[in-house]
Amino acid sequence: MESKRFFCLLSAVITLNALSGLKFEEKFPEDFETRDLSKAILEMLHINKLSVPQEVKPHPYMKQVYHLLSTQELRTRGDSDGTLVQSFRSIEGTKYSKPGWIWFNLSYLQPSMTVAELILLRKTLHPEPLTVTVAVHSLSFENGNLSISASLTEHLLTLDQLPPSGYDVFNVTASLFHIHGPNILGFQLRFRDESGSLVFHEALTQSLYCLNTSSLSQPLLVTYKVKPKVQQMFEHRQRQYCGESTHQHSQTRWKRSTNDTACKRYECLVDIHKTELSQWILQPTAFNISFCRSRDLCGRVLMMTGKYYNGHEVSCCIKYFIFGFNIIFWLLGMAFLGIGLWAWSEKGVLSNISSITDLGGFDPVWLFLVVGGVMFILGFAGCIGALRENTLLLKFFSVFLGLIFFLELTAGVLAFVFKDWIKNQLDFFINNNIRAYRDDIDLQNLIDFTQEYWECCGASKADDWDLNIYFNCTDTNPSREKCGVPFSCCTKDPAEDVINRQCGYDVRFKMADEQKTYIHVKGCVPQFEKWLQDNLTVVAGIFIGIALLQIFGMCLAQNLVSDIEAVQTSW
Repeated sequence: MESKRFFCLLSAVITLNALSGLKFEEKFPEDFETRDLSKAILEMLHINKLSVPQEVKPHPYMKQVYHLLSTQELRTRGDSDGTLVQSFRSIEGTKYSKPGWIWFNLSYLQPSMTVAELILLRKTLHPEPLTVTVAVHSLSFENGNLSISASLTEHLLTLDQLPPSGYDVFNVTASLFHIHGPNILGFQLRFRDESGSLVFHEALTQSLYCLNTSSLSQPLLVTYKVKPKVQQMFEHRQRQYCGESTHQHSQTRWKRSTNDTACKRYECLVDIHKTELSQWILQPTAFNISFCRSRDLCGRVLMMTGKYYNGHEVSCCIKYFIFGFNIIFWLLGMAFLGIGLWAWSEKGVLSNISSITDLGGFDPVWLFLVVGGVMFILGFAGCIGALRENTLLLKFFSVFLGLIFFLELTAGVLAFVFKDWIKNQLDFFINNNIRAYRDDIDLQNLIDFTQEYWECCGASKADDWDLNIYFNCTDTNPSREKCGVPFSCCTKDPAEDVINRQCGYDVRFKMADEQKTYIHVKGCVPQFEKWLQDNLTVVAGIFIGIALLQIFGMCLAQNLVSDIEAVQTSW
């Protein structure tokens, strides 16, 4: 009797779903491949990545359900999207539970589910003819307290005979409305015979049914989505889905031909074992799908399975522009990091990390490491975020780029407002590095390049080299470079092909007017100011170009994020 009720209920579910569609079937396109089906299934389930398959045997009862659904839908060939089914295995009870109470975690229950069944495997038979009535009550938590509902359903059970399917099936649809607070739902069975209510309900439940949560035939809660028989509404939705939407887009956006973009409805039997998902989907082995399919101006296939598609799509131009642009930055960042680490390795810093703090001046390797690190992080986030359509990485890219832009803007404003302070800090920075001129080869090369390029010597004048222990003019200085300057301060003789690295020896023993013949006497800070004024237009153009490039990158990233989120919400 219970098995008949189950099959009647399941047949009604399938029939209602079959009647809710409109006959609009086309021959299945020949160019449609199984990989397209696999992709469509994953997109409909919002699955971006397949992990290692976990071989878990399906519940025996669900095999019966899938078999019946597959057989019935193959017979009817209806236009519905199929019957949506969810099953939940029982879990260990809570601190309020008693042995014999049955609990389920419904955290992933779809809100659209309208029918629920409690499935219990009968494991014992009474030795003598006995008939009892069992009432099912739901258990839930509300404000931290246990709540027991009124009777959801009552069944007459013959305890000396097994049901045909081996399972007792209880219709507990009303329990779906009793879930409060945590998504935990329980059931209690209460028994009575002709003489009245029986005692030891929990003991009888444990005696009659298999309640072991580690068993393959543990208690099961099965929910179904039953669509109402509203054919006119479905016809209106079908016209809007396959006709009006395409016509509207052809008028307002793409102006394309209706014949070229007509959306046709197809129906197909999907054999899971012939798709790429055979290792992940164990049951059912096959099912029917119906979908609309058309082509846009680029000839790309547009598929819509199971849900309304409102025309949103990710811009390929923006996606691959961000990917290509950022992969260059990513590679440059790796190159900068590689150069910095190689320089530190050559100087022995990697083998002695504490030597990083030993240098009194600025180590130029830090410039490569910091710039390379920022470029690497930005390039990675933008490149992978665009390629994988990962909104988290794209938002990080946009925020990080905006933060850099804000810091640059702040630094520019402060430099303009506090020009004198910046000048003093620059003077202090150069003098501090003059002291450490001989301590680090990279710093020495940086100072020599600066003095050669801007034809300067020292921070404000050549006598700033008195700060260095090798070039000062004190009587206690035993260095041969005493009262001299580095060769990069010397004026160049066009006739000399070989650099004279001793040209600065003893030059500051001479008079100031005579020094001009041999070295540059102007400081690097005044020369830098003069160069900045002479090339103000070029420098401003470079900074504005960098700022516009950053703003452009942020806008593209936000645009791509909006497209991705629009596509995700449209399915």
